[in-house]
Formats: sequence, C-alpha cells, structure tokens
Amino acid sequence: MAPQNAALMPQTLDLLRILGRNGTPAMRARGRILLKKLERSSNSQPRTGTLWR
Repeated sequence: MAPQNAALMPQTLDLLRILGRNGTPAMRARGRILLKKLERSSNSQPRTGTLWR
C-alpha cells in the first residue's frame, strides 16, 4: 500500500527498520528484502504503484 501512497512511505520504512531489529529471524529477513525494494521504489520517479520491479 505504501508504494501507492507516498504519505505512508516514511512511516512504513521506519516500522520495517524497527521490526527488523526486534523481530524473529524470519521477520528480519523479510524486512530486509522489503526495505530494499521499498527504498529502491521510493527513490525512483515517477511512482508506478508497483513494488516488484
């Protein structure tokens, strides 16, 4: 949902970073993958609304 709504992106990234430190090993691994994809999509313009590039 965050890639379609730019206002949610900073909060989403912060939450993933927090959970990546305190979560289970599986949650940390998933968080790292999502962070890479979200950060890459948040840096590219224009937003297409797709997360998986």
